[in-house]
Amino acid sequence: MDDRSRSLRSSSGASLRASVSSRTSLLKNDPSTSLRNSSILDRLDDGALQALSDDEEHNGSDIKLIISEIRRISSSSKLYGREKEKRNLESIWRKCCQLSRQELCIIRGEPGCGKSRLASSLRPLVHRDPKLPKRYAKAFFLSGKFSPPCYHTKIPFEVFSTALSSYVDQLLDSKNTELIAQCREKLLQEVRNGRDLLVAMVPAFGRLFDQSDLPKGREKTFTGSTQARMFGIEATNRLWDAFSNAISAICFYTPIVLHLDDIQWCGPSSLNLLRSLFVGSKNFPLMVIATSRSDSSEQSDVRQRSAILQPTTAMTGYTSQEFSKLLSDVENHHSVGVSQIYLLDLTLEDVKGLVADILRMRPHQVTDLARVVHEASKGNAFHMYQFLRLVAESNRIK
Repeated sequence: MDDRSRSLRSSSGASLRASVSSRTSLLKNDPSTSLRNSSILDRLDDGALQALSDDEEHNGSDIKLIISEIRRISSSSKLYGREKEKRNLESIWRKCCQLSRQELCIIRGEPGCGKSRLASSLRPLVHRDPKLPKRYAKAFFLSGKFSPPCYHTKIPFEVFSTALSSYVDQLLDSKNTELIAQCREKLLQEVRNGRDLLVAMVPAFGRLFDQSDLPKGREKTFTGSTQARMFGIEATNRLWDAFSNAISAICFYTPIVLHLDDIQWCGPSSLNLLRSLFVGSKNFPLMVIATSRSDSSEQSDVRQRSAILQPTTAMTGYTSQEFSKLLSDVENHHSVGVSQIYLLDLTLEDVKGLVADILRMRPHQVTDLARVVHEASKGNAFHMYQFLRLVAESNRIK
């Protein structure tokens, strides 16, 4: 390396520290970020940028390309450091289909650790599983996300409505007229009482039913004062039965994965609706993946355990009493499988692989930079991507 390159690299390191320091100061008041230790910025020196400066391929690289790679990888389905957990999810899914039984899997971890991405990584396998038992024509991956109370809408059971609307869309988009007819007939057979409530809850079901399939004179949508009237005790029980029977009918031909994100925000009514899927007398191939935040004390406790996947025990500290009661009820139903997956922080080796992919280099070439990124993010995937963006947007990676 000539004197000019050394000078450029030295000035790049100093400018990068200044740029990232000014940007990071804006994040220090954010309680959700791990980028609070300013001493990590001092490590963004010549050593951390050595590999980038020495690699001729990256000299003068367009910073937009690096930022584009960060965005591409952060939004892709590729996982780093979660291979074992992904295999566990696949194993649970296969068991669900082979035994034709419900499975409840709780993925727990700190915010930003990759719970939702891990759950979504099962989607490609579900849609094209070569080991799907021949008695099933197809399988579907559905998802819904709960919001904090301050963001709740006035639409009852919106998360379930969104997920089941996606099922109707995927079913009709398949253009498989035989399967569509079979699913429709099974729904009509299983949901004898409460079809009106089911369509009111999930209007998309109206695309499968004819008007003659629904009772006359009943409300078809949740609007205005009809909500209170429709959700009395009797109507609520009818809805739970109709919902459970509908899911059972759907899964008869097409097993389902239902991904419920941020279930810590799930309200009592939605929990009761979810309970109806597990405590009935019927068994059907439904896998519910619920992601939930855990606090730091829980993760410290998990680090001392050797098993990544294990049966659930009492869950306290991050869920409501209602959710703990739900888990207790489900665990007592012996025909249902219940498991937990705990996500820990990413290791330095995991971060090296990710940084190397972003910069299109070999892992050993980015060791110093990966070490800084790992320390800055504490191994948290979300914070790691944010920190990498700060570094890249400084426009000083040469």
